[in-house]
Amino acid sequence: MLTVEHLEKTFDGITPVLGGIDLAVQPGEIVAIVGGSGCGKSTLLRILTGLDTPSGGTVRLDGETILEPHERIGIVFQEPRLFPWLTVGQNVGFGLAHLPKAARDRKVRAVLARVGLADRAEAWPRQLSGGQAQRVAIARALVTDPEVLLLDEPFSALDAFTRADLQDHLLEIWAKTDPRPTLVIVTHDVDEAVILADRVVIMQPNPGRIADVQDIPLPRPRSRTAEGFDHARHAVMETLDRTLPRRG
Repeated sequence: MLTVEHLEKTFDGITPVLGGIDLAVQPGEIVAIVGGSGCGKSTLLRILTGLDTPSGGTVRLDGETILEPHERIGIVFQEPRLFPWLTVGQNVGFGLAHLPKAARDRKVRAVLARVGLADRAEAWPRQLSGGQAQRVAIARALVTDPEVLLLDEPFSALDAFTRADLQDHLLEIWAKTDPRPTLVIVTHDVDEAVILADRVVIMQPNPGRIADVQDIPLPRPRSRTAEGFDHARHAVMETLDRTLPRRG
């Protein structure tokens, strides 16, 4: 279980960014985090990855405190961040340098097949579409078999069709993985949150804290035209609207 207890973050010892976050994410659960700009969503995710340290509180995975990047936690950023001087296969296998080459190649081939890019191992990043590049980024995060996968706006830079396709593909990979990894997804897209998540965490700013948590009890696979989708979306939007600053 991934647990966050009384998490706080202050920049420069002055500016409070996170003001006491408490959250427990069950193994295999998908949680989406939404909120207006400046509410600390990405800061929270960086602390969960161990890339940033909290000013107070703790992050634990099965009781182990997370203070630095951990092999059981994978991360996918908004941009693929592929190394242009490495092939697709070399990018995916970058974190497996400790394995013998034969074992590393087997894992790379297997994970590329999972993301639908089995034939692109020798391609260069410049030869990929935006959607393909993000699939490689997902493959690179999955190749170490993480128990928790954190995704920071992973599809926001893509067109609507590609974004919907990758949302479906991510869920397919998640459903076919045994045991299923825990997913925590930061997104500005409420529709994406409702399509993907078991629960949606709505954050509010100044400092960032949890305003509400909405269960999404819709069966999978989900459709934006399915019965219940609009109701779930409205419930999230209603809470989100209350957290946004008023003008005038």
